[in-house]
Amino acid sequence: MLAYGSFVCGPLLYGWYSTLHVLGEAVSVSHVPLFGSRVATMLPWLGSLQKEVSEGILSPTKLLIGKVAADGLFFQAPFLNLYFATMGLLEGLAPSEIYKKTKDSFHRAWGLSLIVWTPIQVLNLSLVPTSLQPAVVSAVNVGWKATLSLLNAMHDTSEKEGGALRRRASAQAQLNLEMDLASAQQALSASVGEVQTLRSENQSLKAEVTELRDHVVALWKEKEDLVAKAEGGGGQKEEQVMVAPSDRATAPRRRGWI
Repeated sequence: MLAYGSFVCGPLLYGWYSTLHVLGEAVSVSHVPLFGSRVATMLPWLGSLQKEVSEGILSPTKLLIGKVAADGLFFQAPFLNLYFATMGLLEGLAPSEIYKKTKDSFHRAWGLSLIVWTPIQVLNLSLVPTSLQPAVVSAVNVGWKATLSLLNAMHDTSEKEGGALRRRASAQAQLNLEMDLASAQQALSASVGEVQTLRSENQSLKAEVTELRDHVVALWKEKEDLVAKAEGGGGQKEEQVMVAPSDRATAPRRRGWI
């Protein structure tokens, strides 16, 4: 923190508030000719001489509001990013870790800085001389940097707790997945057993159907044989019936001839 305040924070604060003062003076002061138009007509080189007047483009109230807004928007936001980047380098973090940490902590820290620094900067920029404004900001920065360090520590703690929760959730999800896989394997094994049972029953039914078909075919053949035999027996009886009367007619003739 000493190195950060001496080599980073101090020069930045001095340069920023000096620039802000110069810009404020530029828009708060206007220039008018030193001599009137008649003198400038007679002596043109005197027309370029001007004097400053306090009536500028902006009123003091508007100028103060503009300075406070510029400080919050154009200095605090980059300054916070620089702070998180410097602290990450001092902690030995990788660039990707520094970026992630800055991204997670920036918006909360910036919102808090607008709440804290807006009333302080209103008093600082309106009442404190320009040369002492960086000193006032540095004095308030002691408590502000302690707040940022607390936010940084809270982020690390929440990240560790979040990592533990994520690992626990991942382990629980893996356990649930393994249980689901085991249940699916059991259901698959039961389905395979049922399929094999159905296949064996199907084969048994096919064998029974084949046996019944052969039995029906045998019965049909037996029926055909019986019908054929019945038709053959009836023909022989008719022949016997037809031959018997002829024998009876020829018998007396044979007797009379004899």
